Amino acid sequence: MKYKELLIRCLVFLTDKSVIVTAIVIIALILMHPYFMRVVERMKMSDTHDTMQQIAKAQKNYEMSNGRYTHDFKNLDLQLRDKHGKDFEYDYAETDDFSLVLADTGILGIRNGREYIIYYDYENSSFSCAPHDHYICKNINPVSKSVCKEAEMFWSNINNYCYINEKDRCLAIKMPWKTKGKDIFCGYKDTENVKVLEGASCIATKPSGCQNSIIFKDAICDGKSSFGCVRSKLKGGNCLAHTETACHSVQINKASTCLVNDDYSGNYGCQNVTINKDGLCLAVGSNTLACNKATINEDGICRGYANKSCNEATVWSGGVCEANATDVCQNITVKKGGKCIANVPQTCNGIYEEGSCCHGYYCPEDSPKCKCPKFATKC
Repeated sequence: MKYKELLIRCLVFLTDKSVIVTAIVIIALILMHPYFMRVVERMKMSDTHDTMQQIAKAQKNYEMSNGRYTHDFKNLDLQLRDKHGKDFEYDYAETDDFSLVLADTGILGIRNGREYIIYYDYENSSFSCAPHDHYICKNINPVSKSVCKEAEMFWSNINNYCYINEKDRCLAIKMPWKTKGKDIFCGYKDTENVKVLEGASCIATKPSGCQNSIIFKDAICDGKSSFGCVRSKLKGGNCLAHTETACHSVQINKASTCLVNDDYSGNYGCQNVTINKDGLCLAVGSNTLACNKATINEDGICRGYANKSCNEATVWSGGVCEANATDVCQNITVKKGGKCIANVPQTCNGIYEEGSCCHGYYCPEDSPKCKCPKFATKC
């Protein structure tokens, strides 16, 4: 009798509501524990990796028969279903956990929510993952630059890594991330004497707001006020002249451009610039005198498509003033070894020192002519 009573009491205790609730809470806590969640995530990634291997094998078989890979799942000998229970087709398929995309030489897997991406390369059967600091990716090879761009993510040439979003890349290269008011961007606003790295900007909304800054590759000095980027150095980056004199007196170095076009209203926008090797001052549209009074050094170029642009420039040995609109490259001084290219009439007028020349059908009659083959833009 005592045994039966004890058993009944145990059953009552086990079915008590508070015990059931407690058990559910304990199970939920276990399921929500970060370690458990990571195990589950690794399992999902591993399953997708297996699927990608199947796709890669089918692609290799297709390539052996057709001499190329396909961008249509229907061409592959596969029995795969998407999250809707339909066969994979075209170059894109969605599973419960990933979006799969057929790339040129591999299969790209983008985690739903874009936490990370994985990539399987057909050619060398290699597997890679980004971003490198995600726990899923830590022991996997990082993705290449081309894969990063194909996944519409953000590559850093500084760190040689791929980042999920612009903010992560910005903070990784130690640039400030601005979120004040309507401004959401990487870089600075109205801050002088700064170094602006890839993907970042210095936005000048006040006169001289970003003056004396250094703009590195894939970065921008955004001149939205007069003299906003004055005396800045472009080292692979660009200066955008939104208003008059915005990029005045900047130094344009290799792979850099001082740009004035009809998206802006930048008369005199890049005036008094110094254009060094492989630098470019580009004046387009209705912005008169845009690259006026430029100093063009060896292998630098002032390219004028806007009225009266590149006027009063000084062209040193190896430099080029290129006239693509009327009244461009006027009143210039061309030093020994310098050249003006006259692509339209009424251009390239000025002083030509001994050893300099003018090239093109529309050179002034009294100018020395370059000995260039045919109508080459370079000689």
